[in-house]
Amino acid sequence: MERRKILVLSIAIAVITCISVTAFCTPTASAESCQTLKIFHAGSLAVPLEEAEIQFEAAHPNVNVRRESMGSIAAIRQVTDVGKI
Repeated sequence: MERRKILVLSIAIAVITCISVTAFCTPTASAESCQTLKIFHAGSLAVPLEEAEIQFEAAHPNVNVRRESMGSIAAIRQVTDVGKI
């Protein structure tokens, strides 16, 4: 059980880090434009990512975070097999 908690926490930290790096590397948008950041994630990460989404959108008002939760294998297949960005 402890190993699972560590794994979930590690994944959450990795996702939050990726979001932060993406936000800082994205060119600055004008005040009128809004960018959408779509995140495919495992359903077990829905609660921590919801909290991270609220904080991220407060810090970056021009970014709309859209999350899609599903099984972890289905989430990665959205990118690898379906070709979603």
